[in-house]
Amino acid sequence: MTFRVGQEKGRSGWYVFVTRPKALRSKRGSKTVRKKGGDTREEALKNALRIEAELLQQWAKEADADPFMAAREQSQATGLSLDEALDNTLRAENYKPQERERLLLGLYDKADLEKQGLEATLTRSEEAKLEEVKSDIRPWSEWVKERKALEGLANSTIVNWETKLKGLSEWYGSSVVGTMDRKQASEYKLFLAQKGMKPNSISNYLGTFSGFWNYAITKGELTTENIWKGQKKNLPKAKKRQALDPQLLEAAETKAEQLEDIRFWFGRYQGLRKEDYCGLRWCDLDMNAGVMHLERYEWNGQMRNLKLKEGGERTIPIHSKLIQKIRLMLPTALIRNDNEPIWPKDYKSKLEAWGVTWAETFKYRYGFGSHDLRSYVVTQMMLQNINPYYLHAITGHTVPGTSKVVLGYVAPTLDQVREVLELLE
Repeated sequence: MTFRVGQEKGRSGWYVFVTRPKALRSKRGSKTVRKKGGDTREEALKNALRIEAELLQQWAKEADADPFMAAREQSQATGLSLDEALDNTLRAENYKPQERERLLLGLYDKADLEKQGLEATLTRSEEAKLEEVKSDIRPWSEWVKERKALEGLANSTIVNWETKLKGLSEWYGSSVVGTMDRKQASEYKLFLAQKGMKPNSISNYLGTFSGFWNYAITKGELTTENIWKGQKKNLPKAKKRQALDPQLLEAAETKAEQLEDIRFWFGRYQGLRKEDYCGLRWCDLDMNAGVMHLERYEWNGQMRNLKLKEGGERTIPIHSKLIQKIRLMLPTALIRNDNEPIWPKDYKSKLEAWGVTWAETFKYRYGFGSHDLRSYVVTQMMLQNINPYYLHAITGHTVPGTSKVVLGYVAPTLDQVREVLELLE
């Protein structure tokens, strides 16, 4: 917030001028609020911060007041028509007459207005709020809450959904995003592109939105089309992930040696997802048998999840070169066998995810992402024509078109998997 101190022509004393938030200018009209600060400039300067603070508090209350939803509640409670109720609540919030008239026109059908030679000139957020008032569709947060309860999803998935839908909601101007139309969906896609978002990320966002629209349509909450269907059509095809440069990998290995970053080597020789090895407990490393156990668990309220849930639980051999690294960089693993996680402090409860801090600093340290190590391992194995069922046993990669029953029939033995894993240089 900004303020200045000055005088007004024809008025005595000194005044404090404070800039009003843009969102509140339509109902008050002026860009600046003037309050008398004192008889002298020094007195006005002394009172300026107090005056600004009082105005900020007042504006915060005004911003929280929602005359649109208040009108809906008043209409439902008293039987007043929606336009009468909205006129009442806008008056109570001191909207100017011309602003009230403009917003009230937005309640009516556009085609009917056109026949009368009228037009409702609304901002996107005003139109969104009026659509929200007229609609019985729930806010996006209710959709997320319901899907979380029904589908038992990981917190990281929920946070991902919330981030995307919150951004959409803020752009649209209403939490009831289900009132959007296809044109607005296309405009938001363009908005994401203009922000510099990559095509594959935009496609990911559109896929999430489409999934929620399908969910609401299936429930009967949305009776319109899925406005996100077909929105991916004109996006450029995502570029294939580039193979990890051998020189970059070599430099990273040298640095990982210097830093004694044992988790780097888990990624380098096992090809696992970072959650798979960053959430390991001491008891999960059986150094005598040369295997590690990937299991879900709860420790002191911290949840250990796996991407494939129970399907991700398995025992896999430890690469001989990784065993050597563990002996040098994590010697405690040779003597500890308790249930405490190896890296208990690197956990983010909101995401229910392990290794978050380590992964965030990984690219800064090595010049590529931790997931690139997984891609490297998978690529090397595919170049050696490794059977996909062996690849599944090692990395957890799914085998397309294979049922769980068939996967159980063809599962290789631990010794067979170890033999294949050792082919990785």
